[in-house]
Amino acid sequence: MELRSEQKKFVDYAAKRIKEGKYCVCEMPTAFGKSFSALMLAKKLIDENTAQRVIIATSNNSLAKSIFLEAKAVKDMPDYVLGIGKSNYLDLNKLALFMDSDIGSEILPLNKEIIEAAVKKLTVDFPNILIEDFLNELDIVDTNKREYIASNLALEKSNSESFKEYPIQITNYAFLFYKFMFNEKYEEPEYTVYIFDEVQELPNMAELTLNSSFSLYG
Repeated sequence: MELRSEQKKFVDYAAKRIKEGKYCVCEMPTAFGKSFSALMLAKKLIDENTAQRVIIATSNNSLAKSIFLEAKAVKDMPDYVLGIGKSNYLDLNKLALFMDSDIGSEILPLNKEIIEAAVKKLTVDFPNILIEDFLNELDIVDTNKREYIASNLALEKSNSESFKEYPIQITNYAFLFYKFMFNEKYEEPEYTVYIFDEVQELPNMAELTLNSSFSLYG
């Protein structure tokens, strides 16, 4: 896939602003191809050593997944990873689908027994996926997407450094805010660039992340 002329203009302009240490805020029309443009901007920043790490963050898991899967079509893409989740909270209805049991659809803190059972099942079914302290998004781990996911997905945990090994990280705001607000060990290198999609959603997501009863999967 190649950038269209208007996409290339955006990528070049944004890269120039970033090199100058300036912010870049752009409003793009429908069908502009924001996801692809963001990926190509991230690639350019890494390839040209403008940034050590680029974090592409969006407002929900569906968009994050779409960006992640679109990266598959980018030639010579630097190493990238998808990290999505909200600590300790999960849609139990989705969990039930993977555990073949009727847990119910309420959003509740997961107890230790549920976590251990789900981790055991998913570890057996998907051995290439990193699962440690708690579970995050589960609907991404389905058989139709397995070929895309196996080598690139790291389900980030509060005590795991795996996510930070990748130069390009695709995530959502809830995941990012949780790291900044509640994980004292979470630090980024000096030359880290953030690309925000749907930036107008940032205040809402920050407020929701502070709500202990909030789950991104409801």
